[in-house]
Amino acid sequence: KSWDLLEGMMVKRGYEVQTATAQMHVVGKRHFGLKAQPQGGGGGRQATRELFDTLLLWKGRVPLNERGEASVEIPLNDSVTAFRIVAVATGGAELFGTGGTSIRSTQDLMIFSGAAPLVRGGDRMRSEFTVRNATNRAMEVSLTGRVEQVPDPLKPLTLTLAPGEAKEVGWDLMAPLGVEALAYEIEAREKGGISDRIRIKQRVVTPVPVRVFQATLVQVEKELRVPVERPADAIAGLGGVALLFRPSLADGLGGVIEYMKRYPYSCLEQEASRAVALRDEGRWKQLMANLSPYLDADGLAKYFPLMTRGSDVLTACCGGTRRCPPQTCPFASWRRSKRFRGRARPRRRC
Repeated sequence: KSWDLLEGMMVKRGYEVQTATAQMHVVGKRHFGLKAQPQGGGGGRQATRELFDTLLLWKGRVPLNERGEASVEIPLNDSVTAFRIVAVATGGAELFGTGGTSIRSTQDLMIFSGAAPLVRGGDRMRSEFTVRNATNRAMEVSLTGRVEQVPDPLKPLTLTLAPGEAKEVGWDLMAPLGVEALAYEIEAREKGGISDRIRIKQRVVTPVPVRVFQATLVQVEKELRVPVERPADAIAGLGGVALLFRPSLADGLGGVIEYMKRYPYSCLEQEASRAVALRDEGRWKQLMANLSPYLDADGLAKYFPLMTRGSDVLTACCGGTRRCPPQTCPFASWRRSKRFRGRARPRRRC
């Protein structure tokens, strides 16, 4: 509710007290490395509804007519639910206000998804959906569905809904390996009457990431035989043997690129290194656009935004790369300054 300014300004706040003590510096109270030890012990209207965004429209400025009125068209998505419409008005330097209303979209026969948004490959699960009868008469509904990544269609179901009644239905599935998402398409149809159909996606992640267990580098001059065998505990459908032929050792950085794509750390130096190693111009431009929190009062780059002082080594590292042209580089003015020219040029680490 970021739009409700008055409530945010006048909200009740609790008392906060900060204390400091030197008790841990008393002899006998220091841990002497015990803290570093690991702790343990204890035990809509379209044929198929698939757009379900929660935000329908955002307009930063709405022009008013001479009577102070405005007309705004709000496009509805496929969600059959209630929506809140809020207008925030400002006048001058210290006047503001809010107003709002609610609308509701509905239809006689509705399907709501209860499937988990994230599953792991190989998981056995039950994908559930809710079917609701919003009319004042009974319905006999047949349900059909399919999942694009599953070869067999879902078993058809039939249920009877009383007026205003909702029932849960579902199918037992196993998430296949080697796919990124499951695309469901479920249809509910009354015999000789109305129908509803939705389409959703369910993200699938790999429970055991594929990684290299053994690698061999040889110079091929004649026939080469390397016996291989799949481990007994290997997961079927994942992994394999990859063969790469390169004319020289300097050609081909597939391993480095794969490693940098999965690089887990996120300080400024590491983000810059990822952009350079992957030759990702978009990532570099995004990093430079969000650079302000990483600069201190002197224009030096900081490893993390919460640090107070920057590093000249990090500044030279980021500003010295070829992907930072002088005309657009945030460090260009600092590199031309006397402070930078007066220092010994540090060794680049990027």
